[in-house]
Amino acid sequence: MCGQYVLYLMLVNGFTLVAITVTQDPCQTGNHQELGDALKRSPDYAMDATPICDRYLLEGWYTAPSRVMPRSAPGLGFCNTLYPYWMKGTPPAEVGQEIDVEICGVGFSSCDKSFTVKVKRCPSFLVYRLLPLDSCNSAYCFENTGNCVSETPTGIEVVYHGVSYTSKTDGGVIQHEPVINLLCRFTPLLDSTLFYHVDWYVNKTRVLENQTVDSTALDKAVFSTQDLYVAGEKLGCSIHCIVGAKKTIAESPCNSSSSALFYAGIEVLTPVLNMSRKGQTTLRIRPTIPYASQTLEFQNQNEKLEISQPLYINLEFPSTIQSACVVDGTSPNLCEMKLPSFKYSERHKYGNTSLWYKEYAMTVYNRDDLGYAIQNSMILRLKTGGQGANAATVFEQTALPDIPINIHDDSTEWKGRYCYSRGDPHMRTFDGYKYECHHVGCETGITMVLYENKVHDQEVQVRHHKCIYPNARCIYTLAVRSGNDVFIIDIRNNTKYINFPICEDKSLKVVKASDRRYKVFLPTGTYVEAWIYLNYADWFMNVNVFP
Repeated sequence: MCGQYVLYLMLVNGFTLVAITVTQDPCQTGNHQELGDALKRSPDYAMDATPICDRYLLEGWYTAPSRVMPRSAPGLGFCNTLYPYWMKGTPPAEVGQEIDVEICGVGFSSCDKSFTVKVKRCPSFLVYRLLPLDSCNSAYCFENTGNCVSETPTGIEVVYHGVSYTSKTDGGVIQHEPVINLLCRFTPLLDSTLFYHVDWYVNKTRVLENQTVDSTALDKAVFSTQDLYVAGEKLGCSIHCIVGAKKTIAESPCNSSSSALFYAGIEVLTPVLNMSRKGQTTLRIRPTIPYASQTLEFQNQNEKLEISQPLYINLEFPSTIQSACVVDGTSPNLCEMKLPSFKYSERHKYGNTSLWYKEYAMTVYNRDDLGYAIQNSMILRLKTGGQGANAATVFEQTALPDIPINIHDDSTEWKGRYCYSRGDPHMRTFDGYKYECHHVGCETGITMVLYENKVHDQEVQVRHHKCIYPNARCIYTLAVRSGNDVFIIDIRNNTKYINFPICEDKSLKVVKASDRRYKVFLPTGTYVEAWIYLNYADWFMNVNVFP
């Protein structure tokens, strides 16, 4: 019963119930709404970087001024969506008539999906009771019904257009407030009598619409940082404009074309950083629009003083790392870049793009303690500071795109680092030193520590006995401990004990690769590998420890 009021009248004596229905006319102002993105819904408009999705459209009556839903199937990827919807049926012919009409969605066929909507003929337009569609990117198409200009302008692009100022005096101080302007630049059609309709989009949202310029005032199609601020947006957004030609100021264009996306902000020129362990690399950025801050002008009888603040861009790190960014507790700050702002008297410099459209660099260092484990990858974050001036609000507290950092180790000594005890036995430390441990150093029955981690309470112990040759010693017992867990392999006297004598924390993981090969994984990532061998009548082990 949408759009209707139902009144119930009961006549008690006659037990009669009468229902009187009062219908809201969707043709009347206030009972319908204008469908957004009308220019982009044209069957001639190919899907751009910000396609339309009507999945979240609220059910209700809609109209598109000077436009109707097409009655032939658009191509896949047109009407600025992937799956366009069109009217397969015939709209009502008489004013006031309301009927159900079939709507089709283009997919594998021209009518891959279909459903019905109500359409009503108003005196000068049609209204449609549209439903939300079931997926993205899907959208309703609408084409122009008037005397159209079929051609569209070419060479459409968003470009920097300069900095303008407004000035006011407050308590003897002159405040010069800058506004950064962008221009929707395009090549007009040959007919000089035509007008051009311009809409501006920030990310996927239309924020400035219905700009109209003619061929003599193409430099008036301007979007400013003030428009960005009013729209609740900041630095680091994608902006584009769409342009359509029309014969009169009042009408809407039939067809339109879009510019490419313009990134308004500070672009990261090194999207991924790669460096060696304990090494350094260079982070590079570049502003696509100039940073302009408020200029305060102080005047007295003898001189004029102007103050303009720069924009600071800082690395976002924990405080322990931030403290290392300052040398001896003073400047310079090694985790900071500074973008200058020209004073009001220097405002002509913004016209020279080479003075601000340039690279800024910061050296990034890898600091570690040369421990056995290294952090191979991390994320670097940059964020602008705050200045407090209204004109610079779009630049304040804005995060730049995250920058992945990959750390690689050039030292072969660090790669595959491990310690071992093999054979009779030949020893190797984590640092790569090798030595022999025969009957002199590896005494029978004496427990030796092969690996110890006091921080995480972990230890690997071995015991030796005589084997192979009179002066040789081999491992016959291995014990791995982590907290209150102990795993033992004991193969002395031709017996094999392989088990957990203590298992309270359940932090050790043992994998039996075969009857003679075991891997013991500690919770820190360290693992112990034991190989069991039989030599003559004696059993012995080779043990590797990988930190």
